[in-house]
Amino acid sequence: ILLLQETQRKICHFTHKIIGCVLAHDHNDHSYHNWYIFDRNKIMMTDNIDTQRILEMIHALLPVSKEAGDAILEIYDSPDFGIEQKNDDSPLTKADLASNRVICDALQRIAPDIPIISEENDNIPFSVRESWSYCWIVDPLDGTKEFIKRNGEFTTNIGLVKDHKVIAGVVYLPVLDVLYYA
Repeated sequence: ILLLQETQRKICHFTHKIIGCVLAHDHNDHSYHNWYIFDRNKIMMTDNIDTQRILEMIHALLPVSKEAGDAILEIYDSPDFGIEQKNDDSPLTKADLASNRVICDALQRIAPDIPIISEENDNIPFSVRESWSYCWIVDPLDGTKEFIKRNGEFTTNIGLVKDHKVIAGVVYLPVLDVLYYA
């Protein structure tokens, strides 16, 4: 229990530091709409995308995060993770790729006009990215080494960036079935 509480504390701290506020979702309450908290000062500073659209996109991503987590857990419960090494010598598993596919496919449906930067997609040169007003930042399985150790300390992360600053995001802990968003 102490390990789970510490993991939750770290995720809350990380989410608050990056996004500016935190929202917890109790796995027994699936009425996500009852849990909105956001920093109006950050979100209201939009010009190309209005506040309502941002809230709709984040709300649409809540079940997507859960679906990506389910894809991860399916592999987590299997004997073969399909572990490979990336060019930077970090591990890559079938779970990274499955979660990435779920999230990126959904982002293309939800907001086809916003580009995606994902740890598991092709690297897009900064010379191209620097002119983007908005983009999604995705880490489909943050904590791949922890996933491989089977200690449950990994998340799916999706952030919406405006002018190089995170303005909204979703963090899901599949093993605990806990969802944070702001």
